[in-house]
Amino acid sequence: EYYVTTDVEEGEDGTVEATLPSRRLAWVARLLLRLGPAAEVRAPVSLADEVRSLARETLAIYGR
Repeated sequence: EYYVTTDVEEGEDGTVEATLPSRRLAWVARLLLRLGPAAEVRAPVSLADEVRSLARETLAIYGR
């Protein structure tokens, strides 16, 4: 509810699928990184790649 979303669909199991319109995928990637395993990128593939890259960089900072 805090972020602008479109095409919101709520699943019977309580999951929510939504589109977050943004001109800056890097911003969305950082948001998704904060959500951790509670979120899944469906599209675009470049966003999923960016989230993985940020996760690796973050883990490297903490020596894991």
